[in-house]
Amino acid sequence: MKAGLRSETTFIKTNSDNPAVENQTTRTGLFPTFYLMYNMKEDQQLGISYGKRIDRPNYDFLNPSKSYYNLYSYFQGDANLRSTIIHNLSLTYTVKDWNFEAYYSYIKDPSMEISVQNPQTFETVYNYTNIDHGQNLGANLSKSFSIKPFWKLNLFAMGEYQENYFMGTARILYKNDVFFYNANISTQITLDKAKTWDLNVSYVYNSKTIQGSFDISSSQNTNIIINKKMFDKRLEAGLVFNDIFRTNKNTISTRYADQNQYFKDYRDTQYFMINLKYNFGNQKVKEAKAGRKTDEQNRL
Repeated sequence: MKAGLRSETTFIKTNSDNPAVENQTTRTGLFPTFYLMYNMKEDQQLGISYGKRIDRPNYDFLNPSKSYYNLYSYFQGDANLRSTIIHNLSLTYTVKDWNFEAYYSYIKDPSMEISVQNPQTFETVYNYTNIDHGQNLGANLSKSFSIKPFWKLNLFAMGEYQENYFMGTARILYKNDVFFYNANISTQITLDKAKTWDLNVSYVYNSKTIQGSFDISSSQNTNIIINKKMFDKRLEAGLVFNDIFRTNKNTISTRYADQNQYFKDYRDTQYFMINLKYNFGNQKVKEAKAGRKTDEQNRL
């Protein structure tokens, strides 16, 4: 069993000339954590955990100045952007190599990009701001298989019910919800006895999801990585083929009240890349010295 209590203080000070906005805010919060693990049998474990977390906004998103995409659309940050508070409750069960998890998350003041149309001026404003709250209830499972000494297979699947509550154009609180599911399959194959050639293939599927007022369509991604180790495995060369079938793209739409819009989003994720890596020194010593970062260190 582990338990902890952490206090964090966030100072925000911004000053903008156009538009004229000045903001100075200090917020202090307490963040408890609790973790309990019970060994039921030799190959079975049951765990429960609770954690309260804070997600602070990037400084760039506090800038309220307008950044124009074209004559009829622009992006604008929010000088009064608040930190997001997340409550996570999780129940885990492990039997042999199977891992199961059921969880619930309540998110207060989640920050994200949403868009609003003005039918009179035909303008669309993309605003990075806080919505009221969101919550997720879901479960996932994972399993690793050793099919052969040279062949491994990893499976991950999850499904969750998502809710987002956001303030609409008429200052009315709207609800957007969806059942989201994700599947991730990856395999690693060693192609030679000397273990210098590796082949990695992965496939990811994401169903329809939401972001505030946005409905985001499903997407897929297939990639292949080929690695070659040389010079006593100190030099590694890799070939990366990402989004082979060019399916990692979305259609994003908003339909509520007087809002009716959609656009297609593709971030040019289909690419080919060559990686080169050289390992210096004694690798075994480096691995022994490498420590795991705490949650607090990862947030810095």
